[in-house]
Parts: sequence; C-alpha cells; structure tokens
Amino acid sequence: MFMEKYQKQLEKFVDHMSAAFSRWGELDGLVSKDEQSVIVAAYSYGALHHHLLAMKLLICGYFAASGNAQRCVLECMATCLLASSDSRLRQRILEGKYSESKSITALLRKSKMLGLDQDAVKLMEKEIRRCDRLSHPSLLALSLTSLGLCSNPKIVI
Repeated sequence: MFMEKYQKQLEKFVDHMSAAFSRWGELDGLVSKDEQSVIVAAYSYGALHHHLLAMKLLICGYFAASGNAQRCVLECMATCLLASSDSRLRQRILEGKYSESKSITALLRKSKMLGLDQDAVKLMEKEIRRCDRLSHPSLLALSLTSLGLCSNPKIVI
C-alpha cells in the first residue's frame, strides 16, 4: 500500500539518489587527497548511505528507526558543510574531540558566513529536533512502533 500511494515520490527519490551516487566519484576525487579532506567525503557518503537506509526503513514500516537514520543524514550534512570550510574542525573530528550532534547549532551560527540559505538550515534543525523524538522511547516512537503490532492501534499522538 505504501509503495502504491507514494510511487511518484519514491521514483523521484530514486532519481535523486541515483544522480547523487553517480556524481560521488567527482567529490571523492576532489577531497580524498589527505586524511583531513577525507573527512568531508566520509560525511557526504554517510549522508547518502543513511538516506537510503532511512527510506528502506520507512518503506518497511520501521518509522522510528527511519527517523533516527534521517537524523543521522541531517547531522552528516551539517558536519560536512562545516568541515569543508574549517581545517581545525576536521582535525578535532580526527582526534575524536567533536560531537556531530552539535553541528546543526554551529551551522546555524555560520550559515550566513558560509553563504547558505538560513531558512534551509533552520528547516534542517527543525527536522533534526523532530527526529530526536524518534531516537528515544518517546510516546511518538512507541506509537509508531505499535502500528505494526495490531490491526487497530489505539495510541494517537
């Protein structure tokens, strides 16, 4: 039923992901010159990988897990954007002294300097906060989990 209802959106997703992976080699060739620049490629690939995983989980009905994977996508994107312009940050990442969960806050502060659309970054932050509710046993996460357990779920948030 999900596949039928969202067929057009799923086809669009496949087209976009296909384009992203087909251009992966270009990015990899540009940034894989040293240990620090590989960080940018790693977060880019992490975003692509987790985006596919999030969609697969969503299609399979694992809504909470899908939201958790989607949060990882957004945090990878934020970290990648920050790391691409900051060699000190890349070094901190390599040393294990950086928390990627703080990337969206830092990206909001630096979005104007980086020439990013602040509304788009705010939307990323809003989506990360929404996905946070799916990363813990919140009522939302539990209600989504219970949808697959019975034919007539009673929990509504």
